[in-house]
Amino acid sequence: MLDKKKFKIYRQLEDLLIFPSDTVLINLNIEKFGLLKDQKRSDYVNIFKEYFLSGGGTFIALAYTPVAVSITGRNLPYFDGTQRSYTGAFANAMLKDSDSYRSSHPSNSVVAIGDKAKDFVRNLDENGGAYDFCRRLIEEDGKILLTGMDSYPGFITHLVEQDLKLYRQYWSRFLMKVQLKDKVFKRLDPGGCSRSFDKLYKEYIKHEILRVGYVNEGYSLSISAKESYDIDYKIISKNPNILRCSDSECSTCRFYRWKTIHRVPFFVLRKLVKRIFK
Repeated sequence: MLDKKKFKIYRQLEDLLIFPSDTVLINLNIEKFGLLKDQKRSDYVNIFKEYFLSGGGTFIALAYTPVAVSITGRNLPYFDGTQRSYTGAFANAMLKDSDSYRSSHPSNSVVAIGDKAKDFVRNLDENGGAYDFCRRLIEEDGKILLTGMDSYPGFITHLVEQDLKLYRQYWSRFLMKVQLKDKVFKRLDPGGCSRSFDKLYKEYIKHEILRVGYVNEGYSLSISAKESYDIDYKIISKNPNILRCSDSECSTCRFYRWKTIHRVPFFVLRKLVKRIFK
């Protein structure tokens, strides 16, 4: 990759108030970010690695793995820290990097590279909440960078849901399981639907905390973890239903809640019919 392109990307990061000394949670779509010269997955990691390591910073990505909604507890997804993530090519490229550290939460692990990487992932395991890594990001005065994604994922929004104990409204939480080496992990704190997180955009803009720009070719947003948490908490604590989506097929909003449990037979029947006539 030409240095000219690399330096352009670094300037773009600075325009988004992302600096080499920062702790940053990155969600990056490689395709929309744009091709680099060699087009190797490791190149996408290395460009951020060089930037953050130059200033003592740390960058993190989601490395989520499957969890099953199961009554029997059979054929559960297994987790021992070596599994690929379903959260994208960038996260999986980070997992392959020899300098990366991964947390050990059975479904919501994260991968980190940088000066604080090892400490960042420490004790983020099955004994804590699924979104405790967001709290650690806040403690580090961290930031969030979204590049080339369709909508703002609302990582801190899920932490707000966790802190407000909104997971209690989901009956599915008693069936969410992952097989560990010596036991079955039961996840009791599912996050809500994230399809409507962009409803919070206008509040970020109103409070002038949302930065907009490009990183390479990817349309990007950046925001302070703490500032976004404070705004989300204020709004959602007053109106916990604000993030309900309008999709009739959304299992999180339409079927997995106690208030909608009566719809489960129709949901199952519809799934069976679609499978039969697929």
